[in-house]
Amino acid sequence: MSGLGFGRIKGWNIAADRRAAKQNWLVTAPPPISPSNPRTAERVTSLEQVLATELRDRYTLERELGAGGMARVWLASDIRHHRTVALKVLRPELALSGVAERFLREVRVLADLQHPHILALLDSGVLPIAPGGERTCPYYVMPLVRGESLGELLAREGQLPLETVDAITSQVAGALDYAHKCGVVHRDVKPDNILLADDQAYLADFGIASALEDAAGSRLTETGLTLGTPAYMSPEQAAAERRIDGRSDQYSLACVVFEMLAGEPPFWGPTVQSIMAKRLSGPAPSISVLRPALPSHISTAIARALAQAPADRFPTTGGFAAALHAPPPGTPAAVTPAVRSGIRWAAALIAALFMFLAGAYAWRSRGVGSKARSMERDSTTIRLFDRAQRHYEQRSPASSAEAVRLYSEAIARDSGYAQAWSGLATTYVRAYFRGFGIPGVPQESLLTLGLHASDRAFVADSGLVSTWVARAVVMRQLTPSSRADMFRAVHRALAIDSLNPEAWSSYALGLAESDSLVQAAAAAQQALRVRPTYVDALTTLGLVHFWLEQYDSAAVWADSALALEPTYILARFAAGYIALARGDAVRAEREFAASEPLGGGTELVGSLAGMAQTRVAFGDPRGARRIMMVADSAASRHEALPMHSAVYLAEGWAALGNRERAITWLQRFERRLDLHFQLHLRRDAAMKPLRADPRFEALLAPPPR
Repeated sequence: MSGLGFGRIKGWNIAADRRAAKQNWLVTAPPPISPSNPRTAERVTSLEQVLATELRDRYTLERELGAGGMARVWLASDIRHHRTVALKVLRPELALSGVAERFLREVRVLADLQHPHILALLDSGVLPIAPGGERTCPYYVMPLVRGESLGELLAREGQLPLETVDAITSQVAGALDYAHKCGVVHRDVKPDNILLADDQAYLADFGIASALEDAAGSRLTETGLTLGTPAYMSPEQAAAERRIDGRSDQYSLACVVFEMLAGEPPFWGPTVQSIMAKRLSGPAPSISVLRPALPSHISTAIARALAQAPADRFPTTGGFAAALHAPPPGTPAAVTPAVRSGIRWAAALIAALFMFLAGAYAWRSRGVGSKARSMERDSTTIRLFDRAQRHYEQRSPASSAEAVRLYSEAIARDSGYAQAWSGLATTYVRAYFRGFGIPGVPQESLLTLGLHASDRAFVADSGLVSTWVARAVVMRQLTPSSRADMFRAVHRALAIDSLNPEAWSSYALGLAESDSLVQAAAAAQQALRVRPTYVDALTTLGLVHFWLEQYDSAAVWADSALALEPTYILARFAAGYIALARGDAVRAEREFAASEPLGGGTELVGSLAGMAQTRVAFGDPRGARRIMMVADSAASRHEALPMHSAVYLAEGWAALGNRERAITWLQRFERRLDLHFQLHLRRDAAMKPLRADPRFEALLAPPPR
């Protein structure tokens, strides 16, 4: 067996947000312990003191390493054997009456598992967690692996080389096969439970979930805990079937393999329910969509291991690993996309070498894709795409509608044009978010069309940075109360091209919506280092400084955006609101007046509400009220109130002192957990008159973590 070769892997170093709540005890840091924090103070005076007291003759606690779904973990020194260990204590809420003792009986069976790729159980016992020993809590001890988890590696690298995947899978599958022969099922195979050190993979927490389920059975529902991790759970485990065997672990390992190759699990979503629904509603997506150059036997093996019915999977997990390693004897060699491209290359050389080289050079200079069909793209199609890009970058309702038309014409000529599909996706989503009208397209259909276009970009070419940037734009709207899916796509884009300004600008906006404004400013500045004239990033940076109440800096960035693109309505709005915050009503009036002819719909409401606020600043409340009545009428035409219309109207009425009307408009917006909506509530200066009102406070969601 060759080494895992981690040193050969290089990539962009951004921690994936989907692991923000990860359970790996090697990397998760506990919340700071503070006497003023009741929760952590209680922890210090209860469980940690119990550990230190009850185990003082055997272990010396050094520090808490983290907490997972089932246990809290301490770094400890084994006094008897002079070694450093990980001491895990089952969560107290799992310590139901009688469960602790039975759990220990079950888990001690695991001590007999002796395999080079299974992290051994060294010790176990119970701790009293109530006076008189009325309640006890189990603990168990495992070796400390000084390395990293597979979860960490994936967060840093995204997709892994096939040889690395093969080595990790073979070692983990060997450990699982051994345990299954011993009658033990892991039940929680996932990247965070696969530890990597010295070119070796170790499976941690082996059988802990199984032992806990055997001990507590249906009583686990009292704790609200689901054993297993939804993104890697087999259908039978998700359905809580009583008979679970090694093929369930095989399914989970196949999910891990899929993630190692694709950079994401086969099933994922914003909630546990959405993940389960996708898993139980149909087959897993093909890995060949995200890694088209993989040999065909890889896709076939993963598809079989991810079969819904256990009987349709491999008889053993080792069989799955062997099928990944090499195709069955007698299987014809797969003709991968790369091989097909080589065949076309040879044919073209024979037919017309000079013309082929000229076409290949033109294709590379344009950067129109990695597919062989991209080399055959005609100049008319490319011109349509270029014109669509220019219209998209004008960022107005009319230019967005024209961009949709031009992107669609390019796609009609070449349905495999990934960049055109990505451009169409981002245009649809911008129209949805800003309330732009696209002729012939209902407003409520824009997001669905954007998602469809993004999916088509993936089918055409998943290796392009534009495909992942478009996915980030779509996911920002598709999961408005979370940015985890958006960040995942951004990280994939940056792994492909760490200098892509669109990816950095998207990242900046997502960070701002996550209330990480300082980090958002840094991301926007990174975009500007790459492209100093990038108007989106300049405007975002102006808004971030505005939300940080750094109004002078905000004005500089917004003015820079307007100097480059005077017709960009969002930059006009930013400059107007910044001027109001600085007390410059004359400048604010000029900006909002200039914005009025640039847009319609939501943008018109924003222009009117901004002008009303300048009238208030000039001491003309009657004039402001007349303008706000027009804005109200414009917004009332929408069946579903756009988010920005609710914000603009609330801020206009708040300036007039009409809190009742302001809050009523905010309450009419249905998606109140939308992070962009919450950003405006928390950070807009014009919201200050409303913040003491209990009805306004009721609209606020907890700040994103």
